[in-house]
Amino acid sequence: MLYVAQRCEDAPSFGKTKLFKILFYADFEAYRRWRRSITQAQYVKGPYGPLPDEADVEIATLVDAGAAVIQEVSHQVHPGLTESRLRLRHHPDAKLLSQEERALMDEYVQKFWDQSAGELSDLSHDFLGWRAAPMGGNIVYPTIFIDAPPLTESDEEYARNLVESGR
Repeated sequence: MLYVAQRCEDAPSFGKTKLFKILFYADFEAYRRWRRSITQAQYVKGPYGPLPDEADVEIATLVDAGAAVIQEVSHQVHPGLTESRLRLRHHPDAKLLSQEERALMDEYVQKFWDQSAGELSDLSHDFLGWRAAPMGGNIVYPTIFIDAPPLTESDEEYARNLVESGR
């Protein structure tokens, strides 16, 4: 979280929803490439798309430890709205992530730089793993391998079976 927050300090739009989507896409792409996620987070289906299961607890821990603060700021893209930004008090230890992991996270920071939280939420609703999970349920990593549209009925059934088995 801290690495992505640091990279997005100057982004025109960067609230918690966008943070969660960048982490989600980087984690699932890492799983596709390396068969492991970067954060080891479990993602759940929320109304605005995937979010790390323990996101609020992790953010509270970072704030309590003095590593970050949550700042309500005016939205640069949509005047009149505010967003909750995770602001760093200290730079994260870059050694906690491998060079490959940093490069992958940077890829998604750059890819989503100009997109709003709403646009990323809409995009995430196309992900089969999110669609197959029940609201509040786990989005399982192996669904990343069956996300190529157009999806067949058997793809959707396979995804539901993965969700039910919890793999």
